[in-house]
Amino acid sequence: MAEDLYERGFVDKILGDIFYTTTPKAREEVVSRIQLNKMTPVLVVACRSGETAFFLARSFECPVQGVDYFDDNIKEAEKTARREKLTKLVSFRKAFAESLPFEDEQYDMVMLERSLSCYENKEKVVSECIRVLKPGGVFTMSDFTVDELDGTEREDLKELTCLATALSFEEYLTLLGELPVEVVVCEKREDIAEKNTKVLLQKWKKIRLFSNIFLKASSADAGRFEALMRLGEKAIKDRQLGYAFFVCVKNA
Repeated sequence: MAEDLYERGFVDKILGDIFYTTTPKAREEVVSRIQLNKMTPVLVVACRSGETAFFLARSFECPVQGVDYFDDNIKEAEKTARREKLTKLVSFRKAFAESLPFEDEQYDMVMLERSLSCYENKEKVVSECIRVLKPGGVFTMSDFTVDELDGTEREDLKELTCLATALSFEEYLTLLGELPVEVVVCEKREDIAEKNTKVLLQKWKKIRLFSNIFLKASSADAGRFEALMRLGEKAIKDRQLGYAFFVCVKNA
């Protein structure tokens, strides 16, 4: 379960929304490549507190459905929708991405932002996104990539962060290639990856400040924890964390 993977990671609790927040520039670039209007229903999967859903509704006046697994995110999104008088365009509901509660071929566009890395059954999540997409509809996905981590390192780092389960750029392409879609845009985004690297390194320093508190409050092995922290820091400094962006069109 993605929520278990995310919640058990000590580092994830400190890094927080770095996994989910898409920069305005990246979001605007996504929609600049796609034609949206008042008649194109959109689904935002793992919508968090609704930033992208609200952006789409304001920009195109299109109907947007947001789904997220966490109750607090849904409550916050609904509160914002009421405050900004967007309830006629945007709605939110609790749902798990591996089992979307929608009929087949219901949406003209489905967006999945910075969340696939948190799911262990990635194939099922993407398959569900494609299932609810109309033929000819657009699926967009952006996420972290992880390169050159061997299997043992990935398993070890799962104890700290769900980022360890992100795929490489090539693995994302392989996953998409097994689905009934045409990949029309696939980019390694070094500019976003570089920004992520800087932010991650800054936050990693803060994690060090909290690590002693964490160790005192748990039964964790201090030596192992320190080794994992060093491994994670090395992966960041060695630029093993990247960022990728994909746009796909569902086959007719």
